[in-house]
This record gives sequence, structure tokens and C-alpha cells, in this order.
Amino acid sequence: MKKLLLTIFTVIIGLYVNAQFAYRSVTSGNWNAIATWERYNPVNDTWSAATTGQIPGTLDSVFIQTGHTVTLTQNESCTNLAMHNGSGIKLALNDFTLEVGGTIGAFTNPVATFAFPLTYTATVNLAINNGTNGAGDIRFIGATRNIFNQGQWGANPASWNCEFALNNGSTGTLPGNFKAGRITIVSGTVFANNDFRPDGAAASTGDIIINSGATLRVNGSIARTGTATNTIDSIDIYGTLEMGGTSSNQNLSAVNFRVNNGGKFVKINNNALNTTITNRDWAIGSTLEYAGTANQTIGGEFPNTLAKVVINNTNGTVNFSGNRYITDTLIMTAGNISIAATDSLTLGVTKTGTLIYTSGTIVGKLNRYIASTTTGNILFPVGTADDYRPINANFVSAPMSSGNVSMFHVDGGANNQTITSFLDGTFNIDRISQSYWGGSINNGLLALNITLTCTLTGQTGILNASTTRVVGSSDNGASYGSLGGSHVNGSGVTAIRSGFQVNSPLNFRIHLGGNSISNPLPVKFKSFTATKSENSVNLKWITASESNNNLFEVQRSDNGAKYYNIAIVKGSVNSNTATTYTFKDVDTKAGTYCYRLKQVDLNGAFEFSKTTCVEFEVVKNNTNEVVTTPNPFNSNLNVKYNSINQGSVNVQIIDMIGKTHYNNTIAVNKGENALNIDAETLPLGIYFVRITNGTEVTSQRIIKK
Repeated sequence: MKKLLLTIFTVIIGLYVNAQFAYRSVTSGNWNAIATWERYNPVNDTWSAATTGQIPGTLDSVFIQTGHTVTLTQNESCTNLAMHNGSGIKLALNDFTLEVGGTIGAFTNPVATFAFPLTYTATVNLAINNGTNGAGDIRFIGATRNIFNQGQWGANPASWNCEFALNNGSTGTLPGNFKAGRITIVSGTVFANNDFRPDGAAASTGDIIINSGATLRVNGSIARTGTATNTIDSIDIYGTLEMGGTSSNQNLSAVNFRVNNGGKFVKINNNALNTTITNRDWAIGSTLEYAGTANQTIGGEFPNTLAKVVINNTNGTVNFSGNRYITDTLIMTAGNISIAATDSLTLGVTKTGTLIYTSGTIVGKLNRYIASTTTGNILFPVGTADDYRPINANFVSAPMSSGNVSMFHVDGGANNQTITSFLDGTFNIDRISQSYWGGSINNGLLALNITLTCTLTGQTGILNASTTRVVGSSDNGASYGSLGGSHVNGSGVTAIRSGFQVNSPLNFRIHLGGNSISNPLPVKFKSFTATKSENSVNLKWITASESNNNLFEVQRSDNGAKYYNIAIVKGSVNSNTATTYTFKDVDTKAGTYCYRLKQVDLNGAFEFSKTTCVEFEVVKNNTNEVVTTPNPFNSNLNVKYNSINQGSVNVQIIDMIGKTHYNNTIAVNKGENALNIDAETLPLGIYFVRITNGTEVTSQRIIKK
């Protein structure tokens, strides 16, 4: 029986792992006075007055009841602390520290029938006084655990001081909103699942201090109350502050916000952070990190200028707005940076900034400050959201003065454009890639001796990488020429130009260049059309340029499912001017016809053009007729079928690749028949209604929008 009662005591009272005894206050008094306490006896389920040596200690649980003030006269400790939800209750710390190794809560049981298990509440009418000098603290120590449980400490009082000094590697979880006057994260990690509300019981009071090596993660907002703009006094970060969660209205409101040397602010929430901050101080040696898992948008956490930024978004893009400056270091570990077209990101302001690159792409304009002592490689990790297209500028010798080099990438597509030919040595260049790098060299940079390495990832059709040239324009693309220096053989889709001289100011474009033998592009279609005449279809297509183009296979589909060849038209092999081709299809009758082109290179490689379709009306009263309404349609499709015979027909809906989405055989009468089809679940796209009556097939193209 004794063992059973001990088990009930340990489990039901919720007290709590490692608790040895439970103490309850019976009067106001000092913590270390035995007259203040009664101790619980689990053997006979009774409370007895404490005797000599019986005061709450490290392994004990403490309950302070209504009307009582318990005062510390020295540093004390307990495992769990619970305070009654009554009136006149007070814990006076008196500039001393109470260490709590378990949880803190508030209970509602009547004093006269105080018994286990307890009923806990979120409403707390109590006061914790931290002394005349404001130095008293409740300090949470020990291993990973909940500091309080959901619903037990929601309306906790303001103005008291709280320290979290957990074991290194341990986490203290706060399931609900948490409030205290001054909150210090000494060691370990504190995880606040909701709001974190430092509050000194007056406007613009309350402080957060995060020590070096400690971490605070907040999934809600940081403000003095639940009002977003109700600012606290200060946030001092020497360790790490993480803003997590998924809230689309996450706020941080403080008069003073300081990220000190070695401190880190980590943005995990993918939504923009709303800030109300009067004074900001990002010290040299501080870090802002974006560590989301989807597209992130910067908010008020990012002022115009920072020393160090880390992009560590594992599955998305960090979207920048406004001109931003990173004075020291940019680390790209994962994820892209997207910069608004009218803005730029500058790395380095008074010295050459450091770029530590692992992965990711900057989509937009990157400025890099080049000090007069700079030599070696300067990377511009620019490109598109889909293609990383970096350009490396290797400074063979230091420039005579300092300045900025700006670089961005323009995605003109995978095709080429023709230019007025020029010679690079003995190599003729008459075409360039549509995609290019643009930028400028300014602020007095002189006597630059640079080797450029340019990579157009995703660019197709570079037939001879070793001869592909780096070419440039200094008049916004009106004319192109050699950059000077020497060509170096590249590989894949990379081209290299070595040791050319540059002086600022200079605005430029840089392309990959070639000719009909070494050309960064295959066939480029300008247009492909199909026009019906009385009994035929006239096909016309125009290519802007061709490289190694052997032929075109003209393909037709009578039902929108399968295509077959109806003609072969010889290509121009290589061409840098617009070329027009035509073909007339005379094998037509009532129905719908779709056409496409299969362009085949000399080496057998091929690609398809877009598809274009025409419809021929059915001659009424002489054959079967199908009419679909509405077309395009949203959900229900009405099919009217005019049959010259009585019997049954098969009705199908088929997509562009031949997959059947509807198949039904219906009885028809001679003359007009109607069928209503529920196509609510049919995906958006182009389809064909095909009706088969014996050996005769009639079809009509339909569009689900």
C-alpha cells in the first residue's frame, strides 16, 4: 500500500520528475523558516508542520498559497514552483536568486482542501518582487524540459527577473506566451512557441539579454504586450536570436536593438518580419542569417547596411528590396538571392568584401568594391532562378585605384542573335548568345588587367567550346568587338578571355560569340502557322537562324493523339538570316488537324516546334456532325451529334498526347442527338471530342479553361 501511494504521488501530482518532497506555505514568512511550511506525507496523504531542517531544497516541489508572502533571505532552490491563483500572494526575491530545476505553474485548488492532483490555470493573480536593487531572479537550470505547461502560466505577471541557465545542449520549452521584466538567456536554448513579452509593467520597459553560446527561438512575436507596436526597452544579442514559426504577422518591437560582436540574428520564418525599432546597432562581427525552407522576404531586420549576411535557405529564394550594403562578408550556403530590378546589392564598401560561396544564384545586380590592393579572383555568382551563370574576374595585377565593379545577368533565351562580323585574330565572329552579362566599372578604377571566365549554364548548341569567344559591347549593344587580350580555350559552356586592359568609367555587355562553325545556338524558330483554304492547309514557318540544320519533318495528327510524317523539307544547314519555308497539305476533309515540325540536325539530334491546329466544318445533312458547346468550357460540356444513321456511337475525350479521359458508347437516332458530359475533374488544357460511328470518325477540338 505504501508503494502504491508513493507511485500515485509521483505520477498524479505531476510533480514532477526528481521531486523528493512537496512543501506548501501555511503563512507568510521567510523561505528558510520552518514555520512557513508544511510538508506532504504520501504514506498517509497528510500535511504536517515542517520540523527542524525541513525547508524546501533542490529536489523539492513548492506550493505558495493565497494570502501568503514568501521571502528569500539567501539564494534558494527547488525542483518545481507553483503559486495559488488567489489574491495577496507574493514571492519576494529580495535581490537573491531562486533556482528552479523543473517547472513553474499556477494552481486553483481551494486552500482548505488542498490535495493532489492539482488543477492548473492560465490566470495568475500573484506578484514576484525582485528586490530594491532589481537584482533578484528566478533562474531555470538543468536539463531539457517544458518550463511550464500549456494553460498553466499564460497571464504570468510583469516586472520580475528571469534567467534561463540550462545545461549546454539542453532546451527549455515555453508552450504559451511568456512574460517577465528582464529575461536573460544565460546558457542552453529557450524555445518560445508563442509570444515572448518582456515587460517591466510600464511603457517601453522590459529587456532581453542573450549571452554568448545561448540561443532564444521565438515562434511568435517579441513585444511588451500582445499589441504589435507596444515596444520593449532593449534586446541585446551576444548569442543567437532565431525568429521561427509560420506567422504572417510576426513582430519585433523594441526601443533598442543590438546585435553585438559574435551575436547572430537568424530569420527562419518565411514571411516578412514587421519591426518597430528606434535604435539599431549591428556591430562589426555580428551576423544576419536567412535559414528558411521556402521563399523568404526580408523585413525590418535588414537595415541598409550590415557587416555579415548568410543565405542558408534550403529550398527557396531570399527576396531583397531596396539598395543593400554588406560591408564585410556574404556567405551563400543554400538558396538564391533575388534583387528588385531597380535595386542592387553591394559587397564591400571601404574594402574588398569577402564572398564565401557554396551554392545559390544572385538574380539581379551585384556590386563589388575593389580595393587598390586587390589581386586574384572576384566571383559574381549571378544568373537566373533556374540557371547559375557565374562570371569570374581574375585581377592579374592590382588596379591603380579603388572603385566598384557592377555585374548582372540578362536572360535573353537559349538562342543567338546575328551581329556585324569582326575578326578576333583570324577567327570570324558574326553571332552572339542572346543571354549576356551587363554591368559597369566606375569610381575611378584604373589600369585593370583582368581575365574573365564566363559560364552560360543552360545554353544549348555550343558546338565547339574551345573556340567560343568572350565578346563585348560598350555602347549598350549597338556594336560588338573584341575585348582585347588573348582568347583561352574554354570547355562545355564556359569561355575565357585573358589579360585585357580596362579603364573606368565603362558600361558594358559581355556575350559568348561564335559563327556558323562554332555557334552558340541551333535553329531558332520565329513563327509557325497553319492556314486553311477551301480544301487544303497552308503551312508556313520562319527561322531566324540555323546551325547544322539537316531537315524538317512535317507531322500531322487527325485526332490530336498520334502524329505521323506527311512531308520532309530540306533545311539550310547554317544560316544567320531569316529563312522562310512553306508546305501545302491537300489531303484534308471535314475534321480537326494539328501540325508540328520535327527539326533534325546533321548529327541526328532533334527538337519539336510548337503545335498549331485548324478545323474544317462538316457539311450538314450529308454526313455526321459534332458540335460542342460551350467551347471553351469550364465544367459541363454539351455534345450535339447529327447522325445520318440510327444505331450506336462511341464518344471519347482525348488529350494532346493520346490519353483517353472519357469513353462512353451511346445509342443515337437519325438526326440530332445530345449528350451532356460532366468534365469538372478534367484538367485544364486542349482536348478532342472524337465520335466513332462504324468506320467513320468525327472529331472536334475543345478547350477546358
